[in-house]
Amino acid sequence: MLLNAFRRLFSNSQNRKARRVSGSPRLELLSLEGRIVPATFTYTGTNLLTIDLNNVNEAITLTSSGGGNYVFTSTSNFSGSDETGLSGNGTTALTITNTLALTDVAITDSMNGAKALFGTSSGTYVDAFSITLNNTPGAIIVSQPTSFSSAAALSVNTSGSVSVAAGLGAGTGAISLTGTIGITLGANITSSGTLFLNSAVTLTADVTLTGSTVTNSSTIAGNSHSLAIIGNAVVNGAISDIDIYSVSGTTQLGASVTSALPATANTVTDTITVGSNPVGVAVNPSGTLAYVTNVYSNNVSVIDTTTNAVTATINVGNNPTGVAFNPAGTLAYVTNEGSNTVSVIDTATNTVTATINVGRNPESVAVNPAGTLAYVTNFNSNTVSVINTATNTVATINVGRSPRGVAVNPAGTLAYVTNAGSNTVSVIDTTTNAVTAIISVGNYPVSVAFNPAGTF
Repeated sequence: MLLNAFRRLFSNSQNRKARRVSGSPRLELLSLEGRIVPATFTYTGTNLLTIDLNNVNEAITLTSSGGGNYVFTSTSNFSGSDETGLSGNGTTALTITNTLALTDVAITDSMNGAKALFGTSSGTYVDAFSITLNNTPGAIIVSQPTSFSSAAALSVNTSGSVSVAAGLGAGTGAISLTGTIGITLGANITSSGTLFLNSAVTLTADVTLTGSTVTNSSTIAGNSHSLAIIGNAVVNGAISDIDIYSVSGTTQLGASVTSALPATANTVTDTITVGSNPVGVAVNPSGTLAYVTNVYSNNVSVIDTTTNAVTATINVGNNPTGVAFNPAGTLAYVTNEGSNTVSVIDTATNTVTATINVGRNPESVAVNPAGTLAYVTNFNSNTVSVINTATNTVATINVGRSPRGVAVNPAGTLAYVTNAGSNTVSVIDTTTNAVTAIISVGNYPVSVAFNPAGTF
């Protein structure tokens, strides 16, 4: 019997007691007048076990056998709390050392009623489950698979460290992990609710984080491991040293974060077959499509960036090289070096709606931020053709020898052209179409680009 087993375990203490209450077993652990005496209790029943942690100051070990459910193992000292469910005042680790599937356990606080109720017949939950250790070097370690069902939420907070070495999961409830010393992740965390990583994170294995939104409030150091986020990402700290990094949903950057892409995430994830001798590529403003010019196929391959499948092939002029989208993403401009033309593609229908004559051997094309002008370099004419995108009429600007690359600054006021045969860059005032400066550079300049601010 549960009561007899409990009496034998605590026969040397007059201050510790256990009693059965109506409906389910109930265990109360009381203070031993300041003495710290390890106590072990094994629950072998199949009914709901209620644990009252008020005024507990012992080191406690609870295990399971038979049909019972493992609860937790602790070498720390715990007392009940009406705010956090389990609050620790010890300095050693609360370690989950066995499979913890909280489906038939109720952890209560007599001052505040049920803090967490797992395994009710209706599958509903009264409140969140919270583990708190306040004293350094306290640590919270998950070393075996641990899961929470339905709407259960988990909050872990310690001034020490948090380590997830085995799978941790929840239903629709939020998971929040806070460890002042840091969080170590060596296994996946899964929830259909929100996931918050409130401290600096270090990966010790390839990890997948699943949640409706996954938020990191500090840095994530990958140690050359992979990180996959299934859901939306809110990035408030730099992510570094990641092998492969992916986010299935949207990415929102915090004010102090300039990029969500780890510096080491330069890994080929797929190879896509297109036409013969692909040269130019451009991605539409929404990031959903990539257009690739195939010089020897005389066509453009359209790639769906979600599936990496070629969804269309568009015939254009001879030897297409350069391609650029207008800011709305509704039109793509393709330079046909062998036809001395520019093909205008309607991206909604993937059809060529206009063919514009330009100079000899057009190579590159750039559209201004307003979408009103397209600039085309003509390699063998030593000119730039300026296309009015509303009328498809052309103006011509003389530049250096063998112009190849072209870019328009973010303000749309200047266009820079690389002259491969002159070893120079021509600066064009886009209001007057006049060359206002010629800059000497290295041998055979090919490409040119602006930084986002337009200062370089």
